[in-house]
Amino acid sequence: MSADDRTPPRSLAGLLRERREELLQEWERRHAEHLPGKRLTREERLDDIPELLDALVEHTGETPRSVRRVPHPAAEHARRRLALGFSLEEVTAEYSQLRTLLLQALTREDAGLEPEGLILLNEALDQAVSLAITTYARESQTLLESLQRQREAQENRAFFQAMLQSATFHIIGCDPDGTIRFFNATAERLLGWRAEELVGRATPSLFHDAAETATRAEELTRELGYPVPANFEAYVARARLGEPDAREWTYVRRDGTRFPVYLVVTAVRSETGELLGFMGLAEDITERKRLEAESRARSEFEQQLIGIVSHDLRNPLNAILLGAQSLLRRDGLEARQTVALNRIVSSAERATRMIRDLLDFTQARLGGGIPMKLAPVKLHALTQQVVEELRLSYPEREVRLEQEGQDEGQWDGDRMAQVLTNLLTNALKYSPEGTRVTVHTHGDESQVRLEVHNTGPPIAPEVRARIFEPLQRATGTARREERSLGLGLYIVRHIVRAHGGTVTVRSTAEEGTTFTVSLPRRPQAA
Repeated sequence: MSADDRTPPRSLAGLLRERREELLQEWERRHAEHLPGKRLTREERLDDIPELLDALVEHTGETPRSVRRVPHPAAEHARRRLALGFSLEEVTAEYSQLRTLLLQALTREDAGLEPEGLILLNEALDQAVSLAITTYARESQTLLESLQRQREAQENRAFFQAMLQSATFHIIGCDPDGTIRFFNATAERLLGWRAEELVGRATPSLFHDAAETATRAEELTRELGYPVPANFEAYVARARLGEPDAREWTYVRRDGTRFPVYLVVTAVRSETGELLGFMGLAEDITERKRLEAESRARSEFEQQLIGIVSHDLRNPLNAILLGAQSLLRRDGLEARQTVALNRIVSSAERATRMIRDLLDFTQARLGGGIPMKLAPVKLHALTQQVVEELRLSYPEREVRLEQEGQDEGQWDGDRMAQVLTNLLTNALKYSPEGTRVTVHTHGDESQVRLEVHNTGPPIAPEVRARIFEPLQRATGTARREERSLGLGLYIVRHIVRAHGGTVTVRSTAEEGTTFTVSLPRRPQAA
C-alpha cells in the first residue's frame, strides 16, 4: 500500500463527540463502583461531566492553541462536590477515573488517533484538575472563614453587649422614627431612667432641652432649605443625609437637673444602604466646661498682666534708662561712677528686652499672634544697621557682613530687625571669643534668605529638636549677665511664620552653627 493510500489519523475531537453518550454511561457505572458509599442521584453523579466533555472537544478541536481556555466546568464541578461533602482527595480521584476512562476508550479504536489530539487531551485534563483543586481550596477556605465568623459573632455578641453597657459614653440607639431601641447603663446613670422604661416607649426628646431643640430646628430649616420640625428630626437631620452631627446639647435628668453633653449622632445603615436607625454617643462635659471657664479666667488675668507690664513696668524702666544715659553724658565723672552707670544702663536695657520678649511670648501663646505692620523694606540696609549697632555692643568681636542679590520686599521692618538682633546676639553669646560671626543676606526673584553663622561647639541634637520652643537655650556657655529667658528663638519663629517664611538650624562640629531664615517677598498677609 502506498503512502497516499494510508488512512489519515482520526480526529480526537470528533471521536469524543461521537462517543459522548457512551462515555457518560461508562462514567456513571465506574463512579458508582469507586464511590459506593455516596448515595447520589444520576444528576449528581454526572454533575458537570457532560459540560466538561464538551469543553474537552473544544480544547482538542480546531480552536487555535493561542485562544484555548481552561475548561470552566471544572470550577463549577469542584463547587458542587464541596457542597455535597466530597473531600479534595475524592474530587482529585474523580479526574483520575475520568482520564483513565477516556484513554482506555479512545486507545481501543482500530484506527489510530492523531498524536496532537492525545497531547491536547492530557493538557486539558491537567488544566481541569488544577482549576478544580484551586477552586475547591479557595471555596472551602471561604466557607471555613464564614463559619468561623458566624461562631465568633455568636461568641462575641454577649461581649459586645457588655462592652456597650460598660462604656463611659452614654450610648442610645433609635429606629428611623426615633423610638429608643438601646439605652446603655451609662445613659441610665446620667439621666436617671431605666432602659426598660424607655426602650420601645420614648424618644430622645424626653431628655433634650425643648428650647435648644426648637433653636436647632430653625437653624437646620435655614441651612437645608426645607422645614425641620422641633422634635427627633432636629437631632438626626444631618445624620440622615450621611453627615455625622457633632455638637453640644443640654440634657435634662429625670429629677429636672440639667447638664451639658457633647453628642455625636450617626446613621446606622445595612450593607445595601438601607437606613436601620441612628446611634447617639454623648459625653458629660460638665468638668470640661468648668476647666474651660477657669482657662478663660486665667487668659483674662494674663491679658491684664500684659497691660501692667507694658505700661506700669516699662515706664519706670524707661525713666531709669534715660536718667542713667543722661548722667553718663556729664563731664567729670569718676571711673567708679562711670562703671556703675554703665551697669545701670546695661541692666535696664536687658530688662526692657526681657519685657518685650515676655509680651511677644504671651501674645503668641494666647493665640492672637504677634502683630505685624507690613511695608516696603530693603533687607540689606536693615541688616547693615543691626550689625553696626551690635558691633558697638561687642567691640571685641568680628562680625562679617556679606550681601548679594535683590533685597526689596514687603515685611515688618521693626520685627525683622528683632529677628536679626536675636539671631546675631545668640551667635555672639554662644561662640568662643576671638572667633568670627558671619551674616549673609541673599535675594532672588521669589524670596530672600538670611543666614547667621558662628563657630564653636555644635548644638546637641536633642537640644536642636526643641530649640524653637519657649524657655530653651542652645547651650550653657553664655556669661551669666548675658543670659536671657530663652524666648528669643521662639519669637523669631513666630515672626518668620507670620511673614510666610521658615527658619531652620544646622549645627555640626566641622561646619559650626547656621540659622537660616527664608522669606517670600510678598507674604499672603500683605
